[in-house]
Parts: sequence; C-alpha cells; structure tokens
Amino acid sequence: AGAPKPPEQLEQIRADALEKIALARDLANRSRNGYFTTGFGSGLAGSLRGTDAYDLAQDTDTIKNAGALQRIMEMAATNGGKNPLTPLSNADFQALASSLTNLDPGQSDAQYQKNLKSIEDLYMRAFQSAGGQNIDEGLNAIAASRGLDISRPEDKNRDDMAVAGNIRPDTTDRNKILFGDPPSDSQNGGFVPYGAE
Repeated sequence: AGAPKPPEQLEQIRADALEKIALARDLANRSRNGYFTTGFGSGLAGSLRGTDAYDLAQDTDTIKNAGALQRIMEMAATNGGKNPLTPLSNADFQALASSLTNLDPGQSDAQYQKNLKSIEDLYMRAFQSAGGQNIDEGLNAIAASRGLDISRPEDKNRDDMAVAGNIRPDTTDRNKILFGDPPSDSQNGGFVPYGAE
C-alpha cells in the first residue's frame, strides 16, 4: 500500500471538487428558499432535528471538510510548502480556507451565498487545474445520485420577484401559510396587498 500515485491524487482532487461544487450549489438553493435556514432564527431552527435548517447546518459542516485538497495541502506542508501536484496557489488555498472557516448559517443569507460562491469558484479552479473536464456531466451525475439541486437561478432563467413589490413567490406562499389567504379582489387578478382592503 504506499502513497497514492500522482494520477490517483489528481483523480481524488477532481472527485472531491465535484462533490463540493455540487454541495455548494445545493446549499445555495436551500438557504435561498428555506425557512430560517440562514441568518436570524437559524441557530434555533438549526438545533431542531428534522428541519431544513438542521439539514443545512449539517451539510455546511460537510462542505467544510476539505477532503482531498486538505490531504494535498498537508503533503505540501511536509515537503517544505512545495508540491507539484497542488492544483491551487497558496493564495487560493488561503482564500478557500478563509471561505470555509467563515461559512456559517448564522450569517445573513447574502453573506452565506457570497461565501458559497467563493468556495464553488475555488473548487472549480481546483477541478480544472487537476485536469478535470466535462464538469457539467460530473455535476449532473452527482446531483442525480445524491438528490441535490445544483441549478442556479441564472440557469433557470426565472424572475424571483413577484408582481407585487419585492416578494418572491415562495415568500408569498409562506405568508399564506402564516397569515391565511389574502383578501381577493376580482378587479386586480384576485390579489389585494395586505392592509389595502
């Protein structure tokens, strides 16, 4: 058994990068659309097993495990900071470590999304630097096998804003659950904003 050969290490990096990119995209979608998954209230909701916030917190811990890239960093450290297999520069490793350390569901969703995007970009660079190709094919296979939503809003070509103000359609559904059906008015398509009765 000895140390893995360089091609095997590069394959581990590619596989780990694909897993992390897929998970980062899934976390971004879940934090964007979930109930109290990030920001205010996420600490309490994240402590309740069976909630979306709990699942998101657990998967946030999973993405923080740097896997194959961590092993390469450790190898470089034992070799005086030099490793020809390192697919990222030292600055990239520091940026990745910083983004992973700072990733916390207690942050505002905007900050959480920003950190996830940084993580995704750095893992994308690692995948490509390790000789990875056909990233979409790899991501789709992982998403299908693990039930992840790797779509991005720009991929869906959708408008997240509802006609009435800055309310996303999923937010309207949450308000309906919390406050009941809004009063209707046949002259404006059956919707009257709250308080305008």
